[in-house]
Amino acid sequence: DANLLLDPDVLDALKQRTPPCFLVSANGSPNHLVWRVGWLTQEAIAAGQAAVQHADQLMLTSVERSDRALSSEGAPYCVKITGKDDLPRGWKLLIDRASKRPADVMEKYTVPPIENWIVRKLCETAVTPNVVTLLALAVALSAASLFYEGWFLLALACAWVATVLDGVDGKLARVKLMTSSIGRLGQVTGLFHESAWYLAWAAYLARIYDPVAWEVGTALAICNGCDQALTAAFMQFRGKPLSAMSRFDHWFNVIGGQRRIYLAMLLGGFLTSMPFQALQVVLWWAVVTVFIHLGRVSYHVIRNVIERFTPKRRLS
Repeated sequence: DANLLLDPDVLDALKQRTPPCFLVSANGSPNHLVWRVGWLTQEAIAAGQAAVQHADQLMLTSVERSDRALSSEGAPYCVKITGKDDLPRGWKLLIDRASKRPADVMEKYTVPPIENWIVRKLCETAVTPNVVTLLALAVALSAASLFYEGWFLLALACAWVATVLDGVDGKLARVKLMTSSIGRLGQVTGLFHESAWYLAWAAYLARIYDPVAWEVGTALAICNGCDQALTAAFMQFRGKPLSAMSRFDHWFNVIGGQRRIYLAMLLGGFLTSMPFQALQVVLWWAVVTVFIHLGRVSYHVIRNVIERFTPKRRLS
């Protein structure tokens, strides 16, 4: 029976070893070998038990995640799914491990249950990640149009739905093991429609409240674009997100300038009848976020360069 749910990173790690090699799920003793997961040659199969006794062993907990942007909570998995009663546990494991590191405090505590529920429902349909991406883009552009017309609450609802669908797209692609040709441009399209929200709302405020609002919105869009470009470049340089570098970086990532944080600030300004002042506060926090990220990126890059070119001392 095919009743093992196995982390794809485990298979990749096994392929990088010299066969014969078996996966070890506990302390390395033969009693804890996962006999059904291994990397074998024809000679090893023919040798049987003799080959197993001298086989290399791969500890399950030592397997590194291939995508450093994914949440690192929990070790790679290898679990048995023996019946229908195990299916909810299997689906939860798959979807949880397909989740990326939370971008902000709201994404950390409020959004995942909604995203996971949608992904679970879509996994049993023919809906592809590309369809979800296009739907998210359509909803996001609708939000920008509503912001421009001044329908703030309806625009905010559409923007929030678009951010949820944006997360669903990536999770669905990872769970279904489907590459999304459109989703690869997700960061670019996300930056585009996010900037469109700020500019559209600023244009409305410039017509109704103060013409300076347009300049504030433009500066906000520029700061947000620079911040996303900076963190994306660091991800390419180090192979993992800035939020994974230290405890401070993780903490600031939860409260730093992100689209849901900005939308929450704008909502507060709308409810208190101070929408223009709220836009200015958002710009201020965006500037603070850019400078903190710039300082942290510079620190980690300089530290990496120093460590790379500093000769290691030999122990005598």
